[in-house]
Amino acid sequence: MLIDVAAGDDQDHDGLDEALLRSPRFRLALVLLVLNYALGWPVVALAAGASPWIGVETAAVVGTGSYALSWAVLGVAVLLGGREVVEYGERWWRRRRAQSS
Repeated sequence: MLIDVAAGDDQDHDGLDEALLRSPRFRLALVLLVLNYALGWPVVALAAGASPWIGVETAAVVGTGSYALSWAVLGVAVLLGGREVVEYGERWWRRRRAQSS
């Protein structure tokens, strides 16, 4: 079931939001998104910082491998999350902006 985010009527979809937040697919997608962030640039920076001890070649392999893996994890997270998760994120962002102004 897709939601018309252009309508701007967030109040009618709160039940769906709760169901989406409780779904295992959504939770797994969020875990993978967090894992994606942790595997990306932080590991590259740690590998670069550790290169005097582990060697430049090893650091390059670890950094490049973790960065590539982070993109693969992001792809799986987006596929798992699907369009409903993107639409939920858009509604959540609109609500936050409306609350802050």
